[in-house]
Amino acid sequence: MIRIVRDELIGILGRDASLLTFSKDFPTVFLMVGLQGSGKTTSSGKLAMWLAARKRRPMLVSTDVYRPAAREQLAIIAKAIGVPISRARASTHPFNWPRLRARMPPTAVMTS
Repeated sequence: MIRIVRDELIGILGRDASLLTFSKDFPTVFLMVGLQGSGKTTSSGKLAMWLAARKRRPMLVSTDVYRPAAREQLAIIAKAIGVPISRARASTHPFNWPRLRARMPPTAVMTS
């Protein structure tokens, strides 16, 4: 089963690593998706820290409207690494998320 999923992911994503691509029109958004507990929040913090070290201006954006603890965890990581955060409120409907875009810096790392 694991091999089947791995092979399918390689077929979709490709076998070779590629560099991050940045949009000419800001913001550049990197959407982190995965199963609960798979490390999205930690990886988002590491990516934001890596981007900041390269003179980018990352912002972490929590789009999880159903798990307040996940939003809080991302806020703690953002504070620890000195990166701004935008948090969707529990009452924010996903259709309203594009409105957050107007407040984003050139690079945003979104986690769900």
